[in-house]
Amino acid sequence: MTKEKLALEIIGRLKEEYPDAGCTLDYDQAWKLLVSVRLAAQCTDARVNVVVEDLYDKYPDVDALAEAEAEDIEKIAWNLARFYRLSLNRGQDLISIGEEVEHVQVYVNIQKFHYDDAVHLEVDIPEELKSLACLNIILQPFVENAILHGIGERTEISQCSISIRVRQQGDDILFTVKDDGPGMTQKQMEEAEMLDISQIKGGYGVKNITFRIKLCFGEEYGVRYESVLGEGTTAFILIPAMTMEEAEKKIM
Repeated sequence: MTKEKLALEIIGRLKEEYPDAGCTLDYDQAWKLLVSVRLAAQCTDARVNVVVEDLYDKYPDVDALAEAEAEDIEKIAWNLARFYRLSLNRGQDLISIGEEVEHVQVYVNIQKFHYDDAVHLEVDIPEELKSLACLNIILQPFVENAILHGIGERTEISQCSISIRVRQQGDDILFTVKDDGPGMTQKQMEEAEMLDISQIKGGYGVKNITFRIKLCFGEEYGVRYESVLGEGTTAFILIPAMTMEEAEKKIM
């Protein structure tokens, strides 16, 4: 497939899937997206800006990615389009657990290309939990941290393995996100779990996830960590088990 066809395909796909986002990609922008894995779009939805800034920070190596085969670029384009759609989530705060996990999977697919398949993700989620509700973008930031603070920062780390496990515990849902990265000290864990409202600046970072969960569901829910320095970190994210309808009434 020629770059012209690929660019036209991504323009059509984005405009078709996000008609309300104000997407105004032209040919040059679409091709930049394809060869640099950057979302060079102009959109009115504030959530798009988070995605745009995030991708611009993560993929500076345009020259290397420009040499990608057309088949690889097509895969990147599909994963980016899906990542984009799930991130926007039609402007809604709630998403199904199944789609939230898929959001992480397409994110990791993009990172696999960036890190030459050195990032590995294992997902364990019972089928019956996939239709239940959770807040949008509460898993991906933990996976992002695992990648960036491991293989992304340390030259001695050549692989990154992450597992996500979802289980129902009574009336609650527990997400477990485990990595084999550098781990944290006790002080770092305490700082990560400390919720300082003055530090909350909006967006979808790890601190904001704790704040959003407690705000929507109550103080008994949120995030805690276990970590062994040099071996890895596990994040436990607890939310109530609710259908989409029940969750919508809860956060109204």
